[in-house]
Amino acid sequence: MESLSVLICLDHYPPSDGGIEVVAENLANELVANGHEVKVLTLGSEEYGEYENRDGVDVYRGKRIDLTEIIGLQSSISHNSPLKLWKLLQEFGRVAKRSRLCRWYSQLRGHS
Repeated sequence: MESLSVLICLDHYPPSDGGIEVVAENLANELVANGHEVKVLTLGSEEYGEYENRDGVDVYRGKRIDLTEIIGLQSSISHNSPLKLWKLLQEFGRVAKRSRLCRWYSQLRGHS
């Protein structure tokens, strides 16, 4: 089987706890155990740092800005995550065009 390079993007990833965090970590660990390269881009906080390797998974964290108090809804943004995403996507030789983000990225690179 061909080895894959997989990028998982989500708002939270362990050590943050929650359901999607556990599912994403289990998926990432299973992919690594099967010989695939896995990178995760997520929002972070000061306590976690911008990068760590968790059990063979490269985890990149964008600086998280909490908007909950400002807009009255639980929400966060990151000013540096788009740049981190751009850099990570450039490391991949090909991108599956299954989402608007991936189609947008492919168009920017001049691929249809």
